[in-house]
Amino acid sequence: MDGAGDLYDAEFIDSLIVHHQGAIDMANAVLAQSQRPELVQLATAIIIAQTSEIAQMQEWRTAWYPDLPPTRESAWTWGRWRSAATPANPSTCASSRQ
Repeated sequence: MDGAGDLYDAEFIDSLIVHHQGAIDMANAVLAQSQRPELVQLATAIIIAQTSEIAQMQEWRTAWYPDLPPTRESAWTWGRWRSAATPANPSTCASSRQ
């Protein structure tokens, strides 16, 4: 892989791990506070799925970029991700997902 692509991919992984951890934290708060079984079920599913996804991303990060230091996940913005979409690749355009 190339250096620029590696950095982009690593930043994506690092940022998505933080994002998923935030969802897990929110789901744990639901488990502690909510009386609605539907929300408890959803929160439980989120915790299970996103914990697994974090583990997968951590494995990829270690395997693919062992020498790359952690990126500044705070530098990632979804707007920047969307700006990488082009009309030539409409499946990545934000407007195609609305």
